[in-house]
Amino acid sequence: MILDDARGFVSIDASSLRGDAFAILSGRLTKDGHVIVDSVDGFSDEQLRGVNMNIVADRICEHCIRVQCRTVFADQYEQAALNGLLQTRGCELISYSWSEVSKEHAVLAVRRWMRERKLHVGCEGPYVDRLKRELCGMRARLLPSGRTSYPTNGLDFAAALLTLAHAEVKGDVLYVVNPLLEALGDEGFEMPQFYRHICV
Repeated sequence: MILDDARGFVSIDASSLRGDAFAILSGRLTKDGHVIVDSVDGFSDEQLRGVNMNIVADRICEHCIRVQCRTVFADQYEQAALNGLLQTRGCELISYSWSEVSKEHAVLAVRRWMRERKLHVGCEGPYVDRLKRELCGMRARLLPSGRTSYPTNGLDFAAALLTLAHAEVKGDVLYVVNPLLEALGDEGFEMPQFYRHICV
């Protein structure tokens, strides 16, 4: 795995903060196609009571600073509210309108990461366990049209990973602007020394 040219990413699954979790994944994308998730974060359950979108935007930008990127991948949910909040903090939101077709392509991309052992989760915590449970619990459903549907209701952290897969399918991960990294050079760019792979 080549880490020298790894780029940071932040991918989210937004919610209205009224029930569903607000999921935030961040980590590195390597030149040879490895996806390294080194933080699984967010707000859920009791945490949602004292949270507003300003607090969420601050947390997202903390992840951007940590992995040295300004681009945040998201689906279209809460796009209008988040876009302005992130822009005022120097970050850019790239959002994707999900469809059954785009979701199928994203699921196939995640499966390929797993099959090729290129999806790495190098952190611990309750949300990491939840991400793994959600990935293992995702089920396919055959539609009358012959297409395959992948319901993601309640799979908030897996959905954040699928959003990153949307970015890969669209080719946007190849064009992530990373001015913080360019300005800093190698200083402050530290990679964890150990990653656990996740595969099902």
